Amino acid sequence: MPHSDFIPIFNMSAKLEKYQSQAVASMETVFEKGNLVLGDSNKNFEQNFARYLGVEHVIAVANGSDALQIAITALGLPKGSKVGLTANCGGYAMLAILQNNCVPLFCDVDEVSSHPSLDSIKLLIQSGAKAIIVTHLFGMAIRHIAEISSICRSSGVFLIEDCAQSHGAMIDNKKTGTFGDIGSFSFYPTKNLGALGDAGAVVSNNDELATRIRTLRTYGWAEKYTVTLPGGRNSRMDEIQAEFLNLILVNLDFENQTRRNVARRYSNEMTNPKVSLPQWENFEYVGHLFVINTRHRNDLIKHLDDQNIGHGIHYPVPDNEQIAWKGEFELVESLVNTQNLANSVLSIPLHPFLESNDVSKVIEAINSF
Repeated sequence: MPHSDFIPIFNMSAKLEKYQSQAVASMETVFEKGNLVLGDSNKNFEQNFARYLGVEHVIAVANGSDALQIAITALGLPKGSKVGLTANCGGYAMLAILQNNCVPLFCDVDEVSSHPSLDSIKLLIQSGAKAIIVTHLFGMAIRHIAEISSICRSSGVFLIEDCAQSHGAMIDNKKTGTFGDIGSFSFYPTKNLGALGDAGAVVSNNDELATRIRTLRTYGWAEKYTVTLPGGRNSRMDEIQAEFLNLILVNLDFENQTRRNVARRYSNEMTNPKVSLPQWENFEYVGHLFVINTRHRNDLIKHLDDQNIGHGIHYPVPDNEQIAWKGEFELVESLVNTQNLANSVLSIPLHPFLESNDVSKVIEAINSF
């Protein structure tokens, strides 16, 4: 591939070039078998991803949003139940809550980690949350996820882990998605484990919940044309996506390490006092995004544009401030840190296809700002 002067935040062309043979092999395998939905490729991927995570059940679904929605539906919460979450994760969890006729209940986040504190989790429970969704944001495992799980369990509150950005991240040798009652994953193409289109999965160690999830992903059928659970949908992973994910899963840890290597260079070599860098250690981080903070974001964006370097904002508008429902939902505390982060976060290029000189160019651009 010819080297481009522009450094994108994610290089999809490089990914497709690297995995072209796997993509072709995936299609050929599925065509030969002649089953396009819920066939052997789905079963194989579910088994292999379950083994990789160290979890009992993986249920493949159509996309990450469906994974969250089905996860909530499987809990069987009464209409109007409060579900706790943070407001800095792009709105995906909030939409899943609303589509289950539940009520979002927002808490603030720590300004360094972008994750909820233990005190905020306790506030959600004290305020009546029947379930809580926590997001391992930017590829960083929540350091106190085990404590959050323990608090929820002792309080009789369900815990859902949103792992759409944390494929393979670990705390104490245990992977994200395995601490709560349910974990949800997205395999959107730009994810650390990304398909050729939309795909997702729900994971659990709870046999009963897993059975409900499998039923819900196919209309709520216990058997064909027999609906036994309300809230079912058509959310099945295509066989081609499952086969492709199965082939590239073997590279996930290597590519995560490649991402960490880039992030380590950023952390060690970026020295601009106008920019705050993410704090991370070893395998808790899989480098989905490298998100810096600056009070001079607009000026830095212009500087990066001038340097031909890609960037993004994850995320510019807190969920509770979205125009469609601003002011409608309860806050258990002031979301000061959430708003400060929305005003200061900026994502810079981080992916496994960056060349060393590209990394150097990004570092030089930040330091020269």
